[in-house]
Amino acid sequence: MFQLSRQLEYSLMTLKALSEKQGLVAAREIADKLKIPYDNVAKSLQKFNKLKITESVQGVKGGYQLKADLTKLSLLEVMEGLEGTMSVVRCQSESGSFCDKVADCNILNPADRLNSLFMKILRDQTVAEFFGHSPKGNDSEDYAIWR
Repeated sequence: MFQLSRQLEYSLMTLKALSEKQGLVAAREIADKLKIPYDNVAKSLQKFNKLKITESVQGVKGGYQLKADLTKLSLLEVMEGLEGTMSVVRCQSESGSFCDKVADCNILNPADRLNSLFMKILRDQTVAEFFGHSPKGNDSEDYAIWR
């Protein structure tokens, strides 16, 4: 079964929280609101800074804020930026050359098609769409944490 890693889930939760709040937000505040480990939030924010998705301000009144336009950023870009090349099947991953079944695999072509379809879905889905933010500002507030 394909699953997102726990760290990737925490990273996406962190990014969604930032997308819903104007101004600077402390990593501790995000961790407390989402009830997820502070270390995971801090790690996510550091990666987002490196990817230029967020920016940080140091100091007592510092924190993190969104820098990138999530309507122009694909879900695939974020996921691969955080975890490296994404793949549904082992033989399509970066480490696929180590699969000892590739030479005799009778599902290699279907697996390749499945992987391509899955990557297309992630490439075509913007982060804003994934979070339920509509371009007209009618955002879904089903799970908004800043109330």
